[in-house]
Amino acid sequence: MVFVIIGVLTAVGRKRRRVLAEQQAQEDREKAGKLSAQAEDKDLDAREKHAAAARTAADAERAAVEAERLRIQAEQQRASAAEDAARSKATFQEAAAVDPDMNTPKRAGQ
Repeated sequence: MVFVIIGVLTAVGRKRRRVLAEQQAQEDREKAGKLSAQAEDKDLDAREKHAAAARTAADAERAAVEAERLRIQAEQQRASAAEDAARSKATFQEAAAVDPDMNTPKRAGQ
C-alpha cells in the first residue's frame, strides 16, 4: 500500500512537472514571438534611418556640387569684370590722350 501511494505521488509529481514545463515553454514561445516582433520593428526603423541618412548625404553632395559650380561662375564673373575694368581704364586713357582740353605731359610737349 505504501508503494502504491509513493507510486501515485511520483506519477502526480511527474505530471505536474511536465505541465509546468509545458506552461513555461508556452510562455517562452510567446515571449520569443514578442521579442521577434520588436526586433523586426527596430530593424525597419534602422533601415528607414539609413535611407534618410543616405538621402541627406545625397542632398549634401548636390549642394557641394552646386556650391562649386557657383564658385567657378563667380571666378569667371570676377575675371570678366577685371577685363572690363582694364578696357574701360584704357579707353579713358585714350580719351584723355586725344582730348585737347586735357593738360597731359604728352600734350604739353607738343
